[in-house]
Amino acid sequence: MTTRMLATAVAAMLVLAATAAQAQTVQKCVTRGGLARYQSEPCARGERTAEIWDATPDPVAPASDEPRPRTRSTTRSRTARRTPRTSVAMLQTHDECADARAYRDAVERRAGLARNYDLLSALQERVYRACR
Repeated sequence: MTTRMLATAVAAMLVLAATAAQAQTVQKCVTRGGLARYQSEPCARGERTAEIWDATPDPVAPASDEPRPRTRSTTRSRTARRTPRTSVAMLQTHDECADARAYRDAVERRAGLARNYDLLSALQERVYRACR
């Protein structure tokens, strides 16, 4: 009975390896009616193969355990004081458009594949209002 289970496991592994190799290409098949379909298998009879391309995903770098380097100091020295003059200068150089874009990009990264149309529309509207 164990040899039968081993044979079944080996057969399953071979089937998975074969499907993984096929899934690395995408084929665009066009029907006689002009309808285009994208699939990983060869085109069916009566369909024309319009394009074939490699769809191997890029390798993902493993996350690093090292902390990211700081780009600017988060603490101010005690001698550095903000005067009304520097506050006004800081407000004048503040770029709302760039901030809105950075916020949009950060939210999209955090959302990953869970982003939806409503989220993307709200973020784009925020950028539009800030940049016009």
